[in-house]
Amino acid sequence: MKKGFKIFLLFILLIAQKQFSQGINPNFDFSGIKQFWNIVNILERNQEPNSSEWSKLFNTPGYKVLTSGEFSKAFFKKNFRLVFMPSKK
Repeated sequence: MKKGFKIFLLFILLIAQKQFSQGINPNFDFSGIKQFWNIVNILERNQEPNSSEWSKLFNTPGYKVLTSGEFSKAFFKKNFRLVFMPSKK
């Protein structure tokens, strides 16, 4: 690839990154993602997360909102088990 084209491509990528990052809300809380993957890792070993691990997930801001109205904690537990535990497939 020619050097001029590489510089042009880099320039375009930097502009695109700047443009798309302006719409991202810096106040989003992603703590539920880490806890979600902790639960998934346990379930994939065909083990049951303990109550403390479930509580950490459901106490994150996103899951608090979801479980306060739309879904129950039991809904998530049941469906996470069905999806991620090998013995439930």
